[in-house]
Amino acid sequence: RIIKSLTYIVGGKMVASIKKLDKEFHIFFKIRPYVYSKKLHNVIHLAVGSSKKSRGKDVLGVWFSEAGDGRLNITVPTTAKYFISDPQPTYAYCTIDVLQQKEKSNYIYAIKINAKTVYSKQNSNPTIFDNVQVYASNPWDLVQDAYIEDMFIINGKKDQPNMIDLVINPTGMKLNTFLRSDMLSLHIVASIYGPRGYTGISHGP
Repeated sequence: RIIKSLTYIVGGKMVASIKKLDKEFHIFFKIRPYVYSKKLHNVIHLAVGSSKKSRGKDVLGVWFSEAGDGRLNITVPTTAKYFISDPQPTYAYCTIDVLQQKEKSNYIYAIKINAKTVYSKQNSNPTIFDNVQVYASNPWDLVQDAYIEDMFIINGKKDQPNMIDLVINPTGMKLNTFLRSDMLSLHIVASIYGPRGYTGISHGP
């Protein structure tokens, strides 16, 4: 797993690099958003040839809507560019699956939110991406105020995954030992004293 334990999303944090993302893949993670505000706020972003100054080529990304209403904008390989979800509640877990699987002779790109399929369409131009940077979140957009955990990326069929060559980077702020109620109290108290809910708060290794 790229991110195992509950981890605060940090702008500009590259959490992994992938040597190859195949035509068949599966990306999964859980998020717990707190505050929504206007303008796009990034959660994760996969790109090729990117740096802190350049977006490179977009592969896949997840944002919260520029309307600040809790809707998710998730990349899709069509002219629409994004699938837009229903609003997601704050202070609640949300699971996201983005996967592309070959069914007979077609590649189907699908999105699941909380285990429910909300998008499923054929991708007529499936692509293999080499040397992919994985951000949580990217350096170019505003960062979503949220925690992320249990993130993984695999190549191949979801029930027959292939080995994927990746380098995992340390993910920074973690909350391994707090209870759910403690996390809520910690976030509210910390936000009084500093930006983005963690200034001056100690955390576990």
